[in-house]
Amino acid sequence: AFLRDETPNLPALDISYADYSAWQRAYLQGDTLDNLLGYWQQQLAGYESLNLPTDRARPAHIDYRGHDHLFSLDNDLSASLRALAKRQETTLYTLLLSGFYASLASLTGQSDILIGTPSDNRHHAQTQSLIGFFVNSLPLRAQVEPDTTVASLVSQVHEVVTQAKVHQELPFENLVDALQVERDPSRHPLYQVMFSVQSFGEALADASDLPFSPAELSSQESVYSPAKFDLSLMLTDDQASITGSINYAVSLFDESTIERLQAVFQRILRAFVDDNQQTIGSIATVSDEERVTLLSDWNNTDSDYPESHTLTQLFAAQVKRSPQKIALVFEGRKLTYQQLDEQSNQLARALKAAYQQQVGESLKPDTLIGLYQDRSPEMLLSILAVLKAGGAYVPISPDYPQSRVAYLLDDTKTSLVLTQAQYIERLTQWTGQQDQPATLLAVDRPEALAGYAKTSIPTRHGPDDLAYVIYTSGTTGQPKGVLTP
Repeated sequence: AFLRDETPNLPALDISYADYSAWQRAYLQGDTLDNLLGYWQQQLAGYESLNLPTDRARPAHIDYRGHDHLFSLDNDLSASLRALAKRQETTLYTLLLSGFYASLASLTGQSDILIGTPSDNRHHAQTQSLIGFFVNSLPLRAQVEPDTTVASLVSQVHEVVTQAKVHQELPFENLVDALQVERDPSRHPLYQVMFSVQSFGEALADASDLPFSPAELSSQESVYSPAKFDLSLMLTDDQASITGSINYAVSLFDESTIERLQAVFQRILRAFVDDNQQTIGSIATVSDEERVTLLSDWNNTDSDYPESHTLTQLFAAQVKRSPQKIALVFEGRKLTYQQLDEQSNQLARALKAAYQQQVGESLKPDTLIGLYQDRSPEMLLSILAVLKAGGAYVPISPDYPQSRVAYLLDDTKTSLVLTQAQYIERLTQWTGQQDQPATLLAVDRPEALAGYAKTSIPTRHGPDDLAYVIYTSGTTGQPKGVLTP
């Protein structure tokens, strides 16, 4: 009519959008609203947020900067997917969604996957020709277990989608309010990934009578495409090949990461059509080239090691290179290399003095010193101190029973045990039963280091001297000590 300069002659509408809005308000009341809310609350109870591995930390607020990554499935794969959907008596949408679920499970390591999908919400005949905004967002939750077969996953997703469509009339904002979702300005509520499939069939095959000219745009051309979600996968099925677009937040992802996601998605879809009875966990999601990179290239960490140097000499060199760099972090406590060096020097002098007092002679190489401590900064200080003093340490876990501790102390004949204040009373009782009780030094008490110099301590420890002794579990008899230089 516009081209012919004629007045449009359109059929009269049965209802207006205002009529629909009034009907929706009246409909979402009482039992109907309770049933809808009940379904979605049960469906989303205890859901997990999807933790996608990102290239950058999430910004405090969504900035909506996005980009589109375009791709297409080849004709053979597209045809095979359509055929598989028919064999499983489901839709292509459900099959592609199942592949996307499996892809996200592979990338995140999660089995509980929640994503969103748009719904046209025009299931009433009168709304088909009506102009107005009917679209609603539906959260779709599926369980992707490694031992689930492809066919079983597709069946599960088919049921999830069917039930979501049945209960699609509850507006998304009402659902968010009912679930009392804590609002976070850095992400979309409930889900951060969107999935959709559109199919125009042959309706747009002949557009010659429209007053528009087609414009071909390459994926490299700069077209503003805001990202409302972390990721949005949109697939189109209107040609021989299925085409796709992944819209992603550039504040979170690099293009290379999205390319890997697309490659994983395509490999999983190809595996679906190859054998829909295989389990999800058996599908190879990395290429042969990536497997070589992961298993060989990235693990090729061999480097020359100066065999003539001891651990304490290497540590001293590191202290000299970066004295103020953080060397140790434990439960909010931090020590620089210099602090770790100085405190271990003090402790080395303290334990040498305690050994001299106990035994009556200076500490010699290969002398065994017990370490009865929890994981803590003091444990690392003690290891360095023993090595700097010229001895070898014997780790003894506080979780060991008294009989095992007693055996280790007797077998090593250690005369000095570095421990923590909380274990002094226990060890005093246990070591009191020995012929020659070991001296106990609580390294976490301030007075343990008081009065001792922080300067470097001359060491008599060589590369061939003993560094530590580790004991076997003793499941086949008495524990045996393994001597390690």
